[in-house]
Amino acid sequence: MTHKSVGQTKTAVIAIALVVLCFASIPLLPALTLNSDSYGIPAERTAPEFKLLDTSGNAVTLNDYRGKYVFLMFGFLGCTDICHSQALLFQEINLLADIPDDIHFLFITMDPEQDTAERLALYFDGRGDNFTALRDERVTAIQSIAGAYRAYFAHDGRPDAEDKDIRHPGLYFLIDQQGQLRRTYGATHRDARLVVEDLQQLDDTNLL
Repeated sequence: MTHKSVGQTKTAVIAIALVVLCFASIPLLPALTLNSDSYGIPAERTAPEFKLLDTSGNAVTLNDYRGKYVFLMFGFLGCTDICHSQALLFQEINLLADIPDDIHFLFITMDPEQDTAERLALYFDGRGDNFTALRDERVTAIQSIAGAYRAYFAHDGRPDAEDKDIRHPGLYFLIDQQGQLRRTYGATHRDARLVVEDLQQLDDTNLL
């Protein structure tokens, strides 16, 4: 390989690293402008709306959950770590908060090819009446929704490959009763008690 080729390769690697760093830092930007002692990263904007299908084939929108607190995550069943940890974390939050009528948990699959409605129903919906898995046959539609939440993801390999990898930041979100995005959590935010404390801070009606 020539010196010129080596130089071009290094430049390309650096450029890619910078892009990845920029994407990774996007969810942290609100913390630079909002002072808070919350566990999650403060966010103050309207949560992006979406229209997806639940595991029974019914159309679901975020607005359907107005009046409830919503925890939202993007995941896939073939994930080897963080997605399953967060699904379990949602269960723990639900138990500690103990307000099933006022809180709902949503799992949006990033892998509709493998994550069929039947598999999602068994995996997520069965955790409780206030747990709902959502999907769309079009990966691009899900990527658009994830992008609106700044939770960008990309598939490696063929879309229908069983052993595919999906690069994603492992974020999950807390949306308030008025449909406002209030907290963003990263892959390291795994303490359910502290998440529930955030929920308590947002609960103006003292339901907890």
